[in-house]
Amino acid sequence: MRRPAVLVATALAVGILGGAGSAGGQPARPVPVTAVYSVPSAVFTPLFVGVDEALFRKYGIDLTLRMANGAAAVAAVASGEAQILASGGSEVVDADLGGDHLVLLAALSNYPVFSLYVAPDIRTPQDLAGKKVAVDKPGTSIYMATRIMLTHYGLWGKVQVVTTGGGIPGIIAAVERGLAAGGTVSPPSTAILAARGYHELVNGVVLGVPLLQAGISVERPYLEAHRETVENVLRGFLAAWRMLPTPAAKPAVVRAIQHYTRVDAAKADVAYRAFLPIWAGSPVPTVRREAVANELAYDLNPGARAADPGRFVDNSVIERLAR
Repeated sequence: MRRPAVLVATALAVGILGGAGSAGGQPARPVPVTAVYSVPSAVFTPLFVGVDEALFRKYGIDLTLRMANGAAAVAAVASGEAQILASGGSEVVDADLGGDHLVLLAALSNYPVFSLYVAPDIRTPQDLAGKKVAVDKPGTSIYMATRIMLTHYGLWGKVQVVTTGGGIPGIIAAVERGLAAGGTVSPPSTAILAARGYHELVNGVVLGVPLLQAGISVERPYLEAHRETVENVLRGFLAAWRMLPTPAAKPAVVRAIQHYTRVDAAKADVAYRAFLPIWAGSPVPTVRREAVANELAYDLNPGARAADPGRFVDNSVIERLAR
């Protein structure tokens, strides 16, 4: 594991070293935990950095990261193949409405760090009327963010939303092939489209409408049976979260984004700058009720409209650990 001296100093400064050990003073064997995340996005940087800088190990957790699409990620956690789900809020909501028992324990972003990128000839949102915008598939965070953007400008129903089924790479391909006039992507993929001549038309964070882009969740039975393990995972997560906005950590954060999202350093830096306001602006990454309420308002499941946002969230653990 990489552990630059500057990050050790940073970790000491925020008080995160001094993890789990046995009663006899010998280090306890780390508990193996698998976390599955849904897309190669910088929204999952706290997990990337927590693994690369051994922050989870400080709390006795040997965390393995694995990427899978939304449905497969939810299935992996439901089956016990993985224990931690890092995904869009919509995946958690839909799973619970379908009879699952997931609960959100922390936020990765309460605002949609997505941007709608379009062809050069489109200068205003109204120029999209009658045209196509690409998303990955119905019901995802990308879809939700796109709907919020189009609704804000009175364009929902006036723009054809086309699904690519291929994640963010599929969206980029659809835009480049002229199959859509624009597409909604997250950093660092925004830098890919920018480098190819497309420009940002709408920025989800600037728009200011709360939406749970992604969060950390577990199955409720797993939380009840393995509370100490879950709490130690969240301790490592919180340590990484607090480290991310510190200037000394930037080189390692950018490297982690670059590695896990498979982009060059310049594009990773774009992603870092896009997410920095999220990390710096939320000392305790709790899930906002309004962010979940908007998930429910725009969810494709008819049962979502009447659901209480609070049923999907338990902020008590992260709040207690952050004191």
